[in-house]
Amino acid sequence: MADDDGLREEGYRRAVALLRDCTTEAGLVASPTQSANCRRIWGRDSVIMGLAALATEEADLVDAFRRGA
Repeated sequence: MADDDGLREEGYRRAVALLRDCTTEAGLVASPTQSANCRRIWGRDSVIMGLAALATEEADLVDAFRRGA
């Protein structure tokens, strides 16, 4: 079971890091990829990532979600 906890923690840490990579002044972009189409705020992607941001309860991520709304 300890391995499951470590795996879960690693997954959470990576998910939060991805949210931070997608955070911009305008909100949450679709992907950290430097493609012009991915560096946009798309409603569906922003809402899905925003729900994840809310679940973290981290103020900077919640604020990024608000900025894109």
